[in-house]
Amino acid sequence: MSFMARRLTKQFKTQNYKQTVAHSFLHPNQKVNIFKNNPDIGLIHHLNSGQLVTIDTSTAPKSQILYFHGGAFRVPMNDDQLQMIRSIATQTESRLQIADFPLLPTYSSADMLNFATSALQAVVANGLPTFLVADSAGAALAVQLLFRYPDKIAGTSLISPWLDFELTDAQVVSRATNDVMLDIDVLRQIAAEFTDGLSNGQWLDVFSPSDSLTGSLQLFLW
Repeated sequence: MSFMARRLTKQFKTQNYKQTVAHSFLHPNQKVNIFKNNPDIGLIHHLNSGQLVTIDTSTAPKSQILYFHGGAFRVPMNDDQLQMIRSIATQTESRLQIADFPLLPTYSSADMLNFATSALQAVVANGLPTFLVADSAGAALAVQLLFRYPDKIAGTSLISPWLDFELTDAQVVSRATNDVMLDIDVLRQIAAEFTDGLSNGQWLDVFSPSDSLTGSLQLFLW
């Protein structure tokens, strides 16, 4: 671990950053939406209880990125996430398509999945090669699209994807105490709320050996 990483870890522990994050997950301010509050960011298309935001970072894009943000299925997309994905789109000269999906607890996981499917269908209609980029909870939705529609997706990058909703793996449990950011009990509570909204067969098990992924896939874990 670098000096900077050790310094940040100590700072997070001192400030009880885990408690702050847990509170933001359980009591998010969903009245704040960076796109509704600043409609000039991009072209907003309302879709299935959410919105698809299109931002052209190139005058002649040869591909496009469909992005799903993190936030435990409850927290709206923030400026840091927008800055990150906009930078990636700019550097790759891609059109940016942001899936601003509906959130718990007002909407269900089924609503999120329906929105994600509709967003992908709307995006691929323009014919540009589509790359999925997603982080944390958003990556859970992106993986479902990758399993269901691999022929529509040119490549996928997942950043710390939340794929295990039970969170009972021995390594996860052993590391939970030293995690300075995420509270495992809060995550389990939200995961239960998320899975309660799904019916049988609606959610594909990404750990099932009978299923396989095709295409280019990147994973970034930390």
